[in-house]
Amino acid sequence: MFRFEYPFVLLLLIFIPVSFYLMVKGRQGIIYPSLEHSMDAIKTKTLRVRLIVLPEILFSLGLALAVLALCRPVHYDSNSKETRKGIILEMVLDRSGSMGTWMDKEQNRNRLDIVKETFLKFIDQRENDVIGLITFARYADTLTPLTGSHGIFRAFVDSIALADQDEDGTAIGEALALGVARIESYRSGLDSGAQPDAVIILLTDGQNNQGKITPQEAAGLAAEKGITVYTIGFGGGFYRNAFGFWDKIPPAYGIDENLLTMIAEKTAGLYFNAEDEKSLQEIYRKIDALEKVELDTAAYIRKEELFQKFLFLSLLLIIVSLVLKDLFFNVVDETT
Repeated sequence: MFRFEYPFVLLLLIFIPVSFYLMVKGRQGIIYPSLEHSMDAIKTKTLRVRLIVLPEILFSLGLALAVLALCRPVHYDSNSKETRKGIILEMVLDRSGSMGTWMDKEQNRNRLDIVKETFLKFIDQRENDVIGLITFARYADTLTPLTGSHGIFRAFVDSIALADQDEDGTAIGEALALGVARIESYRSGLDSGAQPDAVIILLTDGQNNQGKITPQEAAGLAAEKGITVYTIGFGGGFYRNAFGFWDKIPPAYGIDENLLTMIAEKTAGLYFNAEDEKSLQEIYRKIDALEKVELDTAAYIRKEELFQKFLFLSLLLIIVSLVLKDLFFNVVDETT
């Protein structure tokens, strides 16, 4: 973005046409070695005659650039701050082996497929949020840092895969603690007076069975930092029974609902249970409606001062105009 820091100085530009007129009016004629050469020049309208006012034009342009330099032209790559509607939102998604449970009898999509698709639709609706993504199985990993640039998520979300046997497990406590740590790290970079609300949405289909940090400890840490945690138990789907027939899985089967409810209540959040894509989308719609607050977002700035360039060109044009006037467009009074 280009702007003048002192735009009122532009008023000086109105005097430049006046000065140009006075300079041209004061010019009487060009010095020629003899009358003969003078008459020939007038008859043929030499280039020298045609360009008689060139020094004045260059001088006026130099003055105009000097005025622009005084206005202090500056180029900004971005704004320093903007206030908008949104929150700090950390998404914590389970990718343990059980997330591979088929959600249809045709085995087209599993739980993780639906979670990924629904997540991308959800963040499309939260364009003003600063969002981060953490995935977990036996260990918790930061997949994307907290950012307002949501275009990066699709490639990262597409890369999420089910945990293999060596890394399988469900470390709910460590995943939640990592989410709290990432939010606090982001907050530390904001102005001391701008500490926006923060939310963690934790989705799992199982029970905590890994990690050194317990879910209770992580929930206490989130509550201490004023971070609201919404927990989602995503169950349902289908499995083949002993006779080879498909049976439906109850929505809450295998999910530690008491634990997820405790985490939510301790942090002033809510627990939800989803059994399919439609119910999961409805949960995200409810959360979307609950979380609408103002957020002051920090932005990186690159500020470039341009007055030196304008001043250099101004001096160059003025010097060139003076040299041309003295060497090629000497003037003489008509009476001499």
